[in-house]
Amino acid sequence: MLATTLAGCLLFPTLSQGADVSLTNAAELRSMTSDKADQRTLAVVEGVVTLYNADWGGFTMQDGTGAIWVTGNTKKPLVPGDRVRVHGKSGAGLYTPVIIADSVESLGSESLPAAVSSDAAELFSGRWDATRVRVRGLVGNVSSDDKMVHFQLYSEGYLIEVQSFIGLGHKPERLSEVEITGICTVVAENVRVRGINLNI
Repeated sequence: MLATTLAGCLLFPTLSQGADVSLTNAAELRSMTSDKADQRTLAVVEGVVTLYNADWGGFTMQDGTGAIWVTGNTKKPLVPGDRVRVHGKSGAGLYTPVIIADSVESLGSESLPAAVSSDAAELFSGRWDATRVRVRGLVGNVSSDDKMVHFQLYSEGYLIEVQSFIGLGHKPERLSEVEITGICTVVAENVRVRGINLNI
């Protein structure tokens, strides 16, 4: 199916004219059960992009009520700080509900939302999935490839996997104590938290 770019908006099959939109913010989406989200409720949500990765075909965004994942192979190049309006439908997601985008409209840019200071136990509760957070810990094993730096972060008895896309020049030293700001990604199985990734 073909997509058409028009006036900064990447268009996919769109919502019908006059369709009732039930979801207008992140909190409403996140409050849905997986079964309810799978019913593909129509959504139009505005927010600020906090993480984008073309390989994943999606991004995270936050508004004044919370944070969500947006999927659907949007293919629109975005950077953190872009303000967007997403038209789409709800989906169950891997842990919290997501928006499956039909279109993503650029609205300009603004500052990133403040990171939530969190401890590791809160991260592993799943509360901050898709949210920009800040956490302290001790660096474990460090590795890198041609795209990113990977390292382990030990915090209060928990192991957090960190993936940094900001360049190989920012590789931390093993056993150094650091404070990391990034996007919390819950690794889940059957809607149970199995691990936490932080994406920088």
